This record gives sequence, C-alpha cells and structure tokens, in this order.
Amino acid sequence: MRTSLCASVSRLRAQCRLTGRACLRAEVHTSSLPKAKELVRRRLYDSVFPLLAACFAVERTELFVYDSLVIWYDAAHGGTRQPPHRDGSLLSCNIALSDPEDFEGGGTHFEALGGAPLQQAQGHAMCHASGVRHSGHPITTGTRWVLVIFVNARAAVMHAR
Repeated sequence: MRTSLCASVSRLRAQCRLTGRACLRAEVHTSSLPKAKELVRRRLYDSVFPLLAACFAVERTELFVYDSLVIWYDAAHGGTRQPPHRDGSLLSCNIALSDPEDFEGGGTHFEALGGAPLQQAQGHAMCHASGVRHSGHPITTGTRWVLVIFVNARAAVMHAR
C-alpha cells in the first residue's frame, strides 16, 4: 500500500515541478487515485477497522471511509505544517509514509495534551477522535508524507462537524 501511494504522490510532486505551480503543501485525495483508494479501503477493513471498533466502541461493519488524502510537506518550499483544526468526521487516522530520517521536526500536536508533538515511525498509524483540536507540527528540513483517513460510522451522531 505505502509504495503505491508514495508513487502516486511522487507523480503529483513531479507535476508541480514541471508546471512551476507553487506546491508549498500539496494534498491529493485518494478518490483521484483509484488504485490507492481501493488499497486503503481493503487494508482499513481488514486491519484498522477492527482496532477502531474495539477502541472507540463502534461496530466494525458500521465504519466507512468518509475521505482520505495524502499530504506532502516540503520545508524547502515553505510547506511545513497544518494549522490547528478539527476534522469533519468521527475518527481520523494518520499514517506516516515518510522515513523519519527524511525530515526534522514534524509530528501531530494535540492541544489538550500540551507538550511535544507525537511522532510515528514510517508505516505506523495514529488514530484519534476527529473533534479533538490538533495540528501538523512544522518540519524544519526535508519532506514529510502523511496519509490521513477520515472515518465515519453509519449510526453515529456527528457532533464535531
């Protein structure tokens, strides 16, 4: 999964360079990447959804992907962070696509936790309630790639939209 997504997003980065378009922080929705979209759906249902169901007390069969996107941060071009925000879904999953050696800084900062941002190893996921305010902590050098998946439950009441 990671290889296909990284290759697709790498094509986006190359397109930005070829067209001279400003790509300070690029985002591409997996809906525009059919193979990546199918890989995300399949992997989530088999591995991530059971974990989400157990941790957040929802039925696995009720969960579905509302949206998903790949975010590319590039310190050399000023695209270094995500401002504080809440996501518009029930649950959010961030999957680190980059090797931590590829950038300095970064991570996800949760306002309620204070302190240092949480960082992940490549390929690892961090899931949280979407209504919790968080931000993409700035990178200072290199490039960082993150797959963000927004998950809803069919019967859940959405309070944080």
